[in-house]
Amino acid sequence: MVPDDESDRVYLTTVHVRNEKAARGMVRLEIGTDRGDGATALNHQRSEPVPIPGNSAVEIGMLSAAPPLETWLLTYMSLNGPEMRLRMAESRNGHPGSGDTPFVGVRPSSWRPPDETAITADDLDPGFSVESSRPLGLLQRLRGYLAPGDRDIHLDHGIPVFYELSGLTSGASAPPSWSRQGFASAWGRYRRTLARAPSGDVIERAVFAARLPTTGRWTLEYHLPDLPRRSTRISGVWSGGSLGTFDLTLAAHGGSTALEFDAGRAVAGWNPVGTFMLKRGRVRLIVAGRGSGETAIADAIRWRRVET
Repeated sequence: MVPDDESDRVYLTTVHVRNEKAARGMVRLEIGTDRGDGATALNHQRSEPVPIPGNSAVEIGMLSAAPPLETWLLTYMSLNGPEMRLRMAESRNGHPGSGDTPFVGVRPSSWRPPDETAITADDLDPGFSVESSRPLGLLQRLRGYLAPGDRDIHLDHGIPVFYELSGLTSGASAPPSWSRQGFASAWGRYRRTLARAPSGDVIERAVFAARLPTTGRWTLEYHLPDLPRRSTRISGVWSGGSLGTFDLTLAAHGGSTALEFDAGRAVAGWNPVGTFMLKRGRVRLIVAGRGSGETAIADAIRWRRVET
């Protein structure tokens, strides 16, 4: 919140955006605020289109009369998906005389993403796969992905695209096994997606494979997207039911360890699963499509080396 001559309730949202490619890009910043009438939908205000030259960054500042409840970055002709929901940092109050002049508009920025030393595996990476515990025929593989009437089967990196049928509950329209859904708060290098399956499926399982460069102690982290239930955007609303405990298996060097991850109590973002002594080489985390909740999610995992 920043001071204003006409109101003491003016809020500043600042976002730094970097274009890591040589071609020029274009973005818009969008803020969602409470309408104040108890409605589920939010008010959304957008910035003007902001060009970003190649290999450079900009800072975008926007004011709103109400505190921002969600922030979106809309991209055009980029490797990213069309929109991304941004995780907001904790707000700070501004006071007259503090020496901080609120910036509104667009200006060049020297910001760069922090160097990432961890090893991250995303659902769109080559190391991600959906495996079956027994061979499936074609009809079994496509079971549940056909809506009533004529409908094409759409695959996204080898697995069916998640869809919902209007007028039906999410449980009635959800595919019976793993499918891929674009979701703005999921983790992703360019596109934000996750794999999902209704709990109870034991035939197929999602697998994250990674290669550890050194032998040592490694901490495994599991990413969960923010699952808001109040939004005007389809890609920002979660209608997949409750999350519970996911059944995981860590497979490495000929052995396996059964793990549990309580997604129902986890926070949006990275959550620690455990720390393990592992040898250099390939490791696999297997996510079974079963658990105590209604939906299992395979978004991304991260391995961090524990320095001793």
